[in-house]
Amino acid sequence: MKIFSFCGVCCILFFALISACTSGSKSSDEILDVLDEWRMWLEASSPPEQRIDLPLYIPADTVLSPDSCGLEYYMIECFVIDEDNIYLSDGCSQNLLAFTKEGDLLWKIGGDGEGPGLFTGIGEIAIKGDTIAVCNHGVGRIDFFNSTSGDWLSSISVLWPYDLCFLPDGNLVVLSLLEHDMVSIFSPEGEKLSGFGNWQAPGQDILNSMFRTANRNLRLTLVNDSILAVNAYYFNWGQVYNLNSGEMMTSFRRNLPYEERPIEVGNGAIYGKIYTNDIASYQEYIAVLNRPIESNWDLPERYDDIPYHEIDFSMIDLYQLSGIYVGSIAIPRTVGRILWYEDDLYCATDETGELIQYAVIGRNL
Repeated sequence: MKIFSFCGVCCILFFALISACTSGSKSSDEILDVLDEWRMWLEASSPPEQRIDLPLYIPADTVLSPDSCGLEYYMIECFVIDEDNIYLSDGCSQNLLAFTKEGDLLWKIGGDGEGPGLFTGIGEIAIKGDTIAVCNHGVGRIDFFNSTSGDWLSSISVLWPYDLCFLPDGNLVVLSLLEHDMVSIFSPEGEKLSGFGNWQAPGQDILNSMFRTANRNLRLTLVNDSILAVNAYYFNWGQVYNLNSGEMMTSFRRNLPYEERPIEVGNGAIYGKIYTNDIASYQEYIAVLNRPIESNWDLPERYDDIPYHEIDFSMIDLYQLSGIYVGSIAIPRTVGRILWYEDDLYCATDETGELIQYAVIGRNL
């Protein structure tokens, strides 16, 4: 329980320490100590089997926000970075947008609808060269656009696509629970080349029957040219596949430092805690974002008088390709999307629609 008390002190003092450090009145060592205490709390529920050195991050720059961009978008459903540009899908306006890293709008296309260039449930996006691929859930297709102009190019049919990524050879990997295979690989011309995989997490019956038409569900990341990792927005569970053989190499989970409650269905609504809601690659490791969203997770009594919305942090768990848990990173801000690009960490907030770039501070753990 001493570790939980450490976390209570951390959450209360963290932003004060950051502010003080900026003004020069606090040393970076004090901030490092706070981040280290956060890590202790995150890892206390299931200590890493093999610890690795992990960086410590603090927010450095707000790259994009609805206000700074003149309300051209409202929320970030997904974002990707390619060279000097940022591409994002807006789940509110059903638009696909391109910005420079300075926040200048390059182009904006989309809107609610079913025709070419329109979206009914815009979702994940991926980019390779001059082509952007976008999940269009409600109409059951992947849409392709020119990354320079935003012009619509073509579409392929995929029942309720959840996530996608380009392979180095230009082929496209797509996730779906309504297709025969969970993982489908398409050629650049839209021909299905292969398919494999199925979701094997506990509670998969509910996932398959109730969540298959939600625009947030399965997530993927390409760890290297041949390894694909998959997790779910609603489940503390991950799976790792060999793209060459189609075989599942392993599955993984860990005991989280807050209460896990099963998802239940009643009166037409779905109840439960969202455990994990993004996955990314960090070097040769699998990074899983965990974002507690309820106020009844296991924190010390000192939190009784602190509004829940002021406890503003997220955690990223790191796993080896074998599924072995190697440690966690605590980051300030409640974020819903994570991405490492050229060794820098970028995160998108759900409620405020900000894209934040993080800086590494001080020593490694």
